Amino acid sequence: MTKPEQTIVQRALWESARVVATRAGADATDFFADDAAADEHTSAILRVARRLAAPTVSATDDAEATRLTRALATIERGASYANDEQRPAERQRSRGASSYPLTEPALDETFLFNDETPSSGPSSGGHEAGNEAVSDDYRVLWEGLRRALSEAAGGECEAWLAALKRYTWAVPAAGGVSLYEQARTTAALAVSLHRADWDAAALADYEAALDESPPANNAAALQRPVAWLVKGDLSGVQDFLYLLTSAGAARGLRGRSFYLQLLTETLAAWVLREVGDLPSVNVLYAGGGHFYLLLPAPITDSRWDELRQRLATTLWQAHAGDLGCTLARVPLNAHDLLTAGELAERWQALGEISSSLKQRKWLELGNVTMFERLFEPQDHGTTPEKMCQVCQHEWDASRDELRDEIRKCSRCFGFEELGKQLREVKHLVRFAVAPQPLTQVVNWQTILAAFGAHVELVAGDAPAPALPAGGVESVVVERIWAEKSMPDWHSAERECFDWTGVTASYGWRLLAQATPSKTDENGATVVAEFSDLAEAADGAHWLGVLRMDVDDLGEVLRAGLQGHAALARLSTLSETLRLFFEGWVPQLCARYNGGSKGHQVYLIYAGGDDLFVVGAWSALPQLARQIRDDFARFVGGQHITVSAGIAIEHAKYPLYQLAETAGHALDAGAKGLRPEKDALQFLGQGVGWDEFKQVENWHRRLRQMLENGMPRSLLTRLSEIHASYVENAQKQYALAAATGTGGISTSQIKEQIQYARWQWRLVYQLSQARERNKTHEAELSALQEALVRDDRFIGLLRVLARWTELQTRNPQTNE
Repeated sequence: MTKPEQTIVQRALWESARVVATRAGADATDFFADDAAADEHTSAILRVARRLAAPTVSATDDAEATRLTRALATIERGASYANDEQRPAERQRSRGASSYPLTEPALDETFLFNDETPSSGPSSGGHEAGNEAVSDDYRVLWEGLRRALSEAAGGECEAWLAALKRYTWAVPAAGGVSLYEQARTTAALAVSLHRADWDAAALADYEAALDESPPANNAAALQRPVAWLVKGDLSGVQDFLYLLTSAGAARGLRGRSFYLQLLTETLAAWVLREVGDLPSVNVLYAGGGHFYLLLPAPITDSRWDELRQRLATTLWQAHAGDLGCTLARVPLNAHDLLTAGELAERWQALGEISSSLKQRKWLELGNVTMFERLFEPQDHGTTPEKMCQVCQHEWDASRDELRDEIRKCSRCFGFEELGKQLREVKHLVRFAVAPQPLTQVVNWQTILAAFGAHVELVAGDAPAPALPAGGVESVVVERIWAEKSMPDWHSAERECFDWTGVTASYGWRLLAQATPSKTDENGATVVAEFSDLAEAADGAHWLGVLRMDVDDLGEVLRAGLQGHAALARLSTLSETLRLFFEGWVPQLCARYNGGSKGHQVYLIYAGGDDLFVVGAWSALPQLARQIRDDFARFVGGQHITVSAGIAIEHAKYPLYQLAETAGHALDAGAKGLRPEKDALQFLGQGVGWDEFKQVENWHRRLRQMLENGMPRSLLTRLSEIHASYVENAQKQYALAAATGTGGISTSQIKEQIQYARWQWRLVYQLSQARERNKTHEAELSALQEALVRDDRFIGLLRVLARWTELQTRNPQTNE
């Protein structure tokens, strides 16, 4: 980043600081004194960039509300976005606008689930007492922000970003946009405009077109390219995580997952460096195995192709085809950024290009090289003794490890060590170095170094790591944010992480982590194996996998951008989801570890809009339901939903097959159940979340009945009744299909299904059970009434019976 660009970024970011100071009523002229002497050309670039980043934000930066409205709560989803013309009204919009507290972000109920309605600001006629409270909130934020920016004055862009994100993310701009996200996207666009080398006349044309109401969308100035919107997408992630075969695979799984996050961030930074030493503000998002960048427009096709080829070549050398990364791009102009709907269209087009490139994986290598590496025989790993027992790649005794009689290649051993370090990590130190050529010893550290990053994990009060050999361009020290309150930096920490001749930037990061542990035979604490998780399950000692994600996320973001053509709004929406999945979900998972039932949950991944959990099967349905309920509170209604798939099996069942089954349960079972999705598939059957609450309630009641003397034969009777119901339903539908409609309506077919042999069998069986078990007479009568009255509940009787049977089974006798 050049000196002029550093000034541009600082000014763009510090605009948000100036807003906070103004709203706090603070005299900050001395703090911004150096900033006031900027030249007119830089000022013009920033004015244009600010308008393009958030067109709905007023020129004076005054928001209509004093608190940041929850962006996800403002989204309305009509039939065109829900793919369902009959979508209920409550699923189209939230329960009403709510806001974040005017504080630093926090991982607690007050910040994440606050239902307070945004109040009017001091200039809008609000109550005097309320205005005083708001002013006090701004004063607290300004005091912290001023102190943090003063400490970061000698640092780089990352230090300013960390300080501003802490103190201005929950400060409102307008249109549901975070003041921090507005400043960050403004800085990214300003750098792009500066790289385009626009003269004063071009900027004046832009400003003139922007000043028209509405902006002159057909003006030549607004059709001029502003930047490239770029998506990087890792491929092969599923197999990389789950195609593991040895008994020690669980210990490296968390390390593999975190490595993917580090690789995603490192590749984003590598692209910025290779394009021309761009600042980190040009990373719009990095997580979930993909990243979005804003790059200056003048990038030739040949330069772009060369960049993609180098990326593919290095990843092939590092992972032998297991992991790849595609780079897709679409151009953006002012018309795209200003016009409601256009940015959403460009975003969708980018996703389609990226998907198309993933279908032609490794094409970037070139035809000859691709053929050689994919189709010609390779003279290594030809016998079992020369293969890693974890990943099935080459194992060489001269360089690789043999631990506990298990052959582990340098990559797999490194992932296991990384997983161990994550359990105690307190700081993450990222050194920017010159890219290093890959050596024969390939592990996660050497792979990241090939893309110009040297990463160290520091546990507890351990000393700062030494500077890597070969020179360091910059260093960022990030405190892990694992507590409810955001971590603060103390002078002692700054003294500890201090390297002569290198200026460090200090920040923080979320780390989605909930790792089960156990004590080994030597008394050391280690990561629990999958068999240990299965042993911790109630009833049957089985293992389970839970996968969840947001329904129709692309359409949600598309709906969220309608009427709000703003990169800043898109960035706010993405960061909001990150708070929930990376900040709140780990806390929910951690509740299942260390209690009276031992350690039951292993959070492998949570980020973006999805999660993957391995654990004791009996804990997963309750965990999934809690995540779904909290997500509804988080977004403020049923207009944005999540679905889940759960697969369970014996502990020795291959993880990749269990993961694949859970993925199918999520995509085909839960999401395929009904148009609005919002469902769970469990024990092979899709269940709407509203219906699952009824099943869960009766599961709890049946367990209590069995604990109090009710014979387990009741569960067998319930399964038989459900089988009779299904048999009759299939017969009625087959009969209707064979004879044609014949004037028989759908409601008549349902009536013939509902009032059939299964029902009198139900009444008879439960009547007999009441006669033999007088203490449970009331509960059995209530169950009978619920099954007869609700035609949906009878369809879920098998899930109820099977769930209860598994969770009350004696693991010693398997009964």
